Amino acid sequence: MDKQALRDRMMALETAELEDDQGFFADFVAGSELDEETPSDHDEEGRAEQAADMVAALENPIAAHQAKIERLRDIDFGPKDTVEEGAAVLVDGRWLVVAVATTEFDFGGDPCMGISATAPVFEQMQGLARGDRFRMGGRERRIEAVA
Repeated sequence: MDKQALRDRMMALETAELEDDQGFFADFVAGSELDEETPSDHDEEGRAEQAADMVAALENPIAAHQAKIERLRDIDFGPKDTVEEGAAVLVDGRWLVVAVATTEFDFGGDPCMGISATAPVFEQMQGLARGDRFRMGGRERRIEAVA
């Protein structure tokens, strides 16, 4: 498995999500500004306050994407023999990448999903190697590969 290409794929996905959220944020801000030429009333001011609250809520996902991108830059994606940060772990036919949480994505035709080092599944797998077993979701699972 080309782990540098895997990191690049994860970075590209996270960057695309960041750009989408930034665009949505910019559109929302542009559409919610009060027109200073028009006299305001209490309804408009109330909507402006609600818009300000929404802007604050929209900033959180942007900051989260930025933090994930920074984290992906910092993690050592070199070869791994045991489950640790930067490892790609094959379980039940899906690669789990110990880095940052993501939705499922395709990498070279294989299903992949990013998990964080705080995820319960990582806590169960941490330090294990190929062929080791662990319990998750009431089932015993086997680590098919570690890269």
